[in-house]
Formats: sequence, structure tokens, C-alpha cells
Amino acid sequence: MRDFSKIKYFIYCSGKTGSKTLHHGFSKKFGGNSCLHIHSQRQINIVRNENIDIKNVILESSKKNDKVFIIDSFREPFERSISSFFENLHKTNPNFKSYKLEQLINLYNTIHLKNIELYHSYLESWRMFDLSTEFEFDFDKGFVVKNIDNIFFIKTRLKDSHKWKTIFNEVMNEEIDFQTKNDFSSKNYLSQYISFKSKYILPKDVKEIFRKFYTQEYSTEENSVFYQTWQEMKKLMTEDEIKNYLNKWGII
Repeated sequence: MRDFSKIKYFIYCSGKTGSKTLHHGFSKKFGGNSCLHIHSQRQINIVRNENIDIKNVILESSKKNDKVFIIDSFREPFERSISSFFENLHKTNPNFKSYKLEQLINLYNTIHLKNIELYHSYLESWRMFDLSTEFEFDFDKGFVVKNIDNIFFIKTRLKDSHKWKTIFNEVMNEEIDFQTKNDFSSKNYLSQYISFKSKYILPKDVKEIFRKFYTQEYSTEENSVFYQTWQEMKKLMTEDEIKNYLNKWGII
């Protein structure tokens, strides 16, 4: 059985946000036994079928190590959602390679888009330790750090992955090299993915929802599946980044 007390680096990331790249970088630097790559407590219990309480693992590690790091990354919502859609398509639609572009777009819009990767891992990990999920992200440095005693919670962004070496050197005083590990060029859905990304247009009703978020026509009580997504965008994107992003998707 794995000795969890040796784990100092928890790559506790939502799916499709650069977690494989982070895990590979930390494992190469510090050794695989010192790193754990997870998405959620549920993933450990159900997907991995392991009876592990991740909070207890972190606490035990903090008793035996001088510092423990919980690392999370953010990715813009539509790119993350589309990436997740293609990554998992074979599980529900094993014949997807025969699908035409129109079929893929319809499948994405009707099933996947409204479940736009609503899960954000830091909301789970931070709440485990009663940390406030409100923060001021340092866009110049590319990260925010919170800590409880010797447990350090680091949040960064996939779009800043080119700066990860500098970011983690500043936070940890360690030189870590990162190389992209989820290379789409090797995926069997590459041609469909490229075609989808070049042709896909958001549905009008989704555009309208995000437009109203941007113009503040929706109140904080507005019941929308996209509301949490919008909250994360406001925390982790500058005003200019949000404006450019909404322009890119034809929302404003």
C-alpha cells in the first residue's frame, strides 16, 4: 500500500486544466511518490475505487513534512468544456469517429454544454480546511496563495503555464520544468477536434446568458447553470481578458 505520508505535492485540479502537465513536472523533480494527482474526493472513491479520505491524507502529510502544497489551475470555460467533451466522448459514444460535424455539435450542445465542467476543485479542497473561497488573484505574478500552518494552497491559471517555472520558483524556491503532457496531436479525435473548434458557434441562448452576466442584467440570485462559471471568470480573468474572451465567442 502506498505510503501517503511521503506526499508533499497534491495536484488537486479540475479536469482539463493542465493537471497532467503539473503532475509530470512535480513528479520528475521530486519523484512520483511525493506527488498525488486527483480531481476530487469523488474521483478517488468512485473512479479509482479507493477508500481514501483526502483531507486526512493531507493532514497526515502535514505532520511529517515541513511544507505541503495543494496546487490548482484554472482554464477558460468553453475551451475546457470542449476539451473535456472530446476527451470523454468515447465512453458514451464509442462510434463517434463516424459522426459528422453537425452531429458532434448537436451532441455537445444538448448534453455537454449545460454541464460546462461546473466543478472547480479548489472550492472542494479549500472548504475542507474552512478557507474562504474569496481571493484577490495577482494577475502580474500569475498566482494566489493561501495557507493554514504548513499547508499551502496555490491557485494558478493554464493560460500562464508558460510562466509556471517562474511562478513555482517564487512560491517554493524550486526550479521545476514543465512540458505539456496532454498533447492533442496524438489524440485519435484530432481532426474532428480541430474542425469542431474552427466551426463551432455558441447557441444564442447561451450567448444571451453571458451577455446579461456581463451587463449585470442578472442578479446574484439568478438561477443559471452558468452562474458559478461566471463567478470563476470574474475571479480569475481581468476585465480586459473577460471582454476579449466574450468578444472572441461572439457574446458582446
